[in-house]
This record gives sequence, structure tokens and C-alpha cells, in this order.
Amino acid sequence: MALAMAVMKDPGLSAKRLRVAKSPGYNRGQGRIEVVSRAVILLGFERIKSLSMTLKPIESFDQRCRPRRHFR
Repeated sequence: MALAMAVMKDPGLSAKRLRVAKSPGYNRGQGRIEVVSRAVILLGFERIKSLSMTLKPIESFDQRCRPRRHFR
């Protein structure tokens, strides 16, 4: 449960983890996955760690590379 609470601190990454857990590669007829705690159980600690180490740098890189719009 502590891992699920830590995951939920970042809404963007939580949504991405839910999306991964709902994918056919992970959710093989195990019912609907609607909450982060269920996704954490399904994915497991190592996969959560791997996704966190991969997605967070990509997300921050994405934000830095977007052109900024200046409104007048």
C-alpha cells in the first residue's frame, strides 16, 4: 500500500501507469483496472520502478523542449 501511495503523488505518472496496467500485455482477463493500487499490484515493484525511471526524465525533457507561446 505504501508503494501505491507514493505512486499517487504524481498524477501524470499515475495516469500513465494505469494506462500500462490496462494494456492487453498486462491485463489478461483480470477484470477492470480503475485504481492505482490495483495497477501497482498488477505491475509489481520492479516494473513500477522501471516505468518511473523511464517516464519521468522523458516527461521533463518534453516540457523543456516545447516552444513557449507568448501572448500579447
